[in-house]
Amino acid sequence: MFRLTLLIIYLIPAIYVFFRLKSLLFSAYHKKIFSILYFVFVIGFPLFQFFSRYVSNSRYYFLEIIYFYLMPFLLYLFLSVLVLDLFKGINLIFKMIPKEVIRGTYFRRFALLGIFMVSIGIVGVGVVHMNTIRISNYSISIPRKAARIERLKIAMAADFHLGYLAPNKFIEKFENIINKIQPDILLIPGDIVDGYRDDGKMEDFAWMFRNLKIRYGIFACPGNHDTFRNNDSKGFFERAGIRMLKDEIIVIDQSFSLLGRKDYHSTDRKELNYLLQNISPDLPVIVLDHRPLALNEVSKYRVDIQLSGHTHNGQLFPINFLIHYLYELGWGYKKIKSTNFFVTSGIRLWGPPVRTAGNSEIMVIDVRFK
Repeated sequence: MFRLTLLIIYLIPAIYVFFRLKSLLFSAYHKKIFSILYFVFVIGFPLFQFFSRYVSNSRYYFLEIIYFYLMPFLLYLFLSVLVLDLFKGINLIFKMIPKEVIRGTYFRRFALLGIFMVSIGIVGVGVVHMNTIRISNYSISIPRKAARIERLKIAMAADFHLGYLAPNKFIEKFENIINKIQPDILLIPGDIVDGYRDDGKMEDFAWMFRNLKIRYGIFACPGNHDTFRNNDSKGFFERAGIRMLKDEIIVIDQSFSLLGRKDYHSTDRKELNYLLQNISPDLPVIVLDHRPLALNEVSKYRVDIQLSGHTHNGQLFPINFLIHYLYELGWGYKKIKSTNFFVTSGIRLWGPPVRTAGNSEIMVIDVRFK
């Protein structure tokens, strides 16, 4: 049902764009060529996604790249066509441009060229924006209790989605930034890997993580994508020096408790109140939970900080507005009662390597124990 819903959401604007763009063409020959190409690229995408589940994606690397760029391109084609139709509707009322001009060859050619150039330009800007890592800095104070330390510098990044599509240079850039920040601890609330294993690249990624210089180390909780087709995710995390916490609690330097929760859709995920029964009341509590859900419920318990990802802050404009409607905190920081919630827009993305909403970010949280 979920896949069917996504398919419907994809096809409705695709069909609308097809007929509106086709109406801007004059020649029957051009309309025929356009129809064939549109079908191959646009309708072919859901077919490719369906059959790619049964084959190794690396065989069709370039085809998948084309389709991933096509998704945001189609989105901005759709929005551009909407703007053009809105302009035409306004023009009918105020008669700013004569009907003959609107229906003429030059206007239609100009409109068609403009729609494609604007869409290509937005996708191009989104590619550059996605590959630019930004740092978001926060400072908070939480009860010290019996903590042995006065300050804690947390670096938080999520949604790496590492796989054969992830570029080594981007992860190298992340590694250099983290080593420059020199955090006390690196926390990753899920979606480190992306369901496919390529030994060569994953070994490179594992080495890069192990090369990070971090006082307390790297800790993570699982996200909805943190699985390998050959079930070797545990081996990767061990080689990368990442401690994966699955409804587990550990105490760091006798100063704070760290709880990593299983993903919300895990059938054996334990309730928060059950997990907190085993946490010392004398130490601050930090929780890693991939999805930022039920924040008000979490704030009822003695959780000082919760870190989440998953939302990507929408990734593509205007989907970010939908994200902020669906989630109480779709991105950023919010304090509810005594709990400090942080939701990152992610260091990378799933699917299209294009970002027109939010940043590819590392959150740096300077915690003062008072």
